[in-house]
Amino acid sequence: MKRLRSVVELFNRCLDVCEDLNEPRIAMVEVIDCLLQILSEFVKYLRRPDSEAASGWRSLENKITGDLTSMDASTKNLNGINSYSKVNLERATKTLNLSHGPAQYPEEHVTFPIAMITRNKNEKFFGRADELKNINGFLGHKDTNLRTYTIYGRRGVGKADIALQYAHTNPAGFDAIFWVNCETSVALRKSFTDMAVALNIPGADRNGRHEENQLAVLKWLKTTKRQWLLIFDNAER
Repeated sequence: MKRLRSVVELFNRCLDVCEDLNEPRIAMVEVIDCLLQILSEFVKYLRRPDSEAASGWRSLENKITGDLTSMDASTKNLNGINSYSKVNLERATKTLNLSHGPAQYPEEHVTFPIAMITRNKNEKFFGRADELKNINGFLGHKDTNLRTYTIYGRRGVGKADIALQYAHTNPAGFDAIFWVNCETSVALRKSFTDMAVALNIPGADRNGRHEENQLAVLKWLKTTKRQWLLIFDNAER
């Protein structure tokens, strides 16, 4: 019954989108014909005496397997009709045009530059000029390539202070800088919610809806023409 239900649903979709309605109707008749054949064989089998039924089970099983194979072929035909229907082809063409068309930049609802840095700059920071120069030499390129720079070491050696110094001085002139707390999954989700609010993305909400806010921020990061920097603090994995 589950298989028949899915075939009927597929048939209905074909009728909605197919230009030539005779094609899905013929395919559906073939499916129903296979079902009738199976039911007919079962009726014949059940009417036999027990001794004949036992010996005839193998032939009935082979016949049902053959009918099910034919039904699968008809279902594939229905799938093909649905996939290559005029409406679906137009939808696929539209999708390709959107994916390969010129980039559509989102409308910005905030004044740049912006910096969402949840930790204050260490006023006693001193030195580390070579490290800061290396970071800027790698991240400071004005292009569209995604670059990742990792600062690693034991706890207490000043990793966060280096990142904070670079973020607050912003020698590369990033339009947007965000500090992302990665200690827990809750903190990570909250950071993305705070980013959505800071960017004034339509629909951004501090009260729950973390998944929607995260998706909205990821979309902005992928489509904006602004130069941005994300700093992931305590990203152990």
